[in-house]
Amino acid sequence: MKKITLLLLLCLVSYGINAQDTCATAVAVTAGTTTVGTIDGTEIPAPICAANGAGATGGEWYSYTPSQLEVVTITTNLPQNDGVVNSDDTRVHIYTGTCGNLTCLAGNDDIANNNFLSEVDFLAESGVTYYIAWDDRWNGGGFDFDLIAQVPNCTTSFPYVENFDSSVDFTGCFTVIDEDANGTAWIQQELALDTNQPNVLSYFSTNGTNGAQKEDYLFTPAFTLAAGNTYDFTFKYNGADSGGGPANEDIEILVAQGPTVADANAGTSIFTDTGIIQNGDFANVEAQALTGTGTFTPTMSGDYHFVFKSTGSPLQVGGVSGFLLVFEYTVDETLSVDDFNTINFNYFVDAQNMLNLTSNESLSQVKLYNLLGQEMMSKNLSSQNEVVDINGLNSGVYLAKVQINNAVETFKFVKK
Repeated sequence: MKKITLLLLLCLVSYGINAQDTCATAVAVTAGTTTVGTIDGTEIPAPICAANGAGATGGEWYSYTPSQLEVVTITTNLPQNDGVVNSDDTRVHIYTGTCGNLTCLAGNDDIANNNFLSEVDFLAESGVTYYIAWDDRWNGGGFDFDLIAQVPNCTTSFPYVENFDSSVDFTGCFTVIDEDANGTAWIQQELALDTNQPNVLSYFSTNGTNGAQKEDYLFTPAFTLAAGNTYDFTFKYNGADSGGGPANEDIEILVAQGPTVADANAGTSIFTDTGIIQNGDFANVEAQALTGTGTFTPTMSGDYHFVFKSTGSPLQVGGVSGFLLVFEYTVDETLSVDDFNTINFNYFVDAQNMLNLTSNESLSQVKLYNLLGQEMMSKNLSSQNEVVDINGLNSGVYLAKVQINNAVETFKFVKK
């Protein structure tokens, strides 16, 4: 009995010493903080998924298996690691596959030029095991890392507004394809554009510098579109100069039935702009953003993606152009004539300058615009019969957008 107990104890001690030293003995972790001891594992992470090449002599291995679709953040950017000798310079590699047949999914060496800790985001599918490997390329000392799991919100309804303020939703809901394979593609970013207002952040998606003709794609989450209905797409964009050269960007908006390059190029083009330069100074590139619009009427009902296709080129051979920035986009739906006949929507302006709205379905919202496109009034609605007081408007012609469930009807009316 004593021999068996001793043998079991020795096995446990041996496993504890070798745990996380190889892929095969990777320790399963959950959301929260994990402490990594000295990086002295016998299996050096390979292939290398982070910058700065070979040079590691040891590794430590962990695994994570989510039970739902998640955006996972792995970070050592923690107060307890900052400035600690032999703990403030880390490098991480994220793999899919099996031990002995691993594929790089993501990786990171330095967060910034002056921050040598590591942080990486990746989309994790339910039931799939992901391997997290740290090496001693720079330091072999111990440190802590956090695993943060968040569920993206990919639901779409009309009217839809996206302002790129969630890195989780961007990672989990958008599809990015670096077709030119130059390592630079669409990303989500938050940045204080005006250095005089460091606490005022702008959110946008950007496709950055390149040294040759580029071709990159950003696919939105899927929208369920109905045949015969019209969908209005509006977005705000600008160029931005870089240290290597001024912006010289091209963009095309397409509507595709799937999130692949073949789907995009077989889709319908609804907007193009070429030779996009920086409009305004850098601090005001959002305020001075351009507006692009396009419409799409599908002949078949189904799921569709709106696609931002970037094909800007440098100004000279071997040069580097600037950036293309997209700050937001909206998608509105206008029902077909047959659909609106089913809803039985009607409106009229009475002698007291009241805009009367009726429908056999509940009205959700009305927005009024002048003919310059300026919004003059917005009101939430909740019943099938609504009255809007327009006495405060000047006499003239106005546009109204009425939302009924997930549809939008646009019409003109006269205020006397």
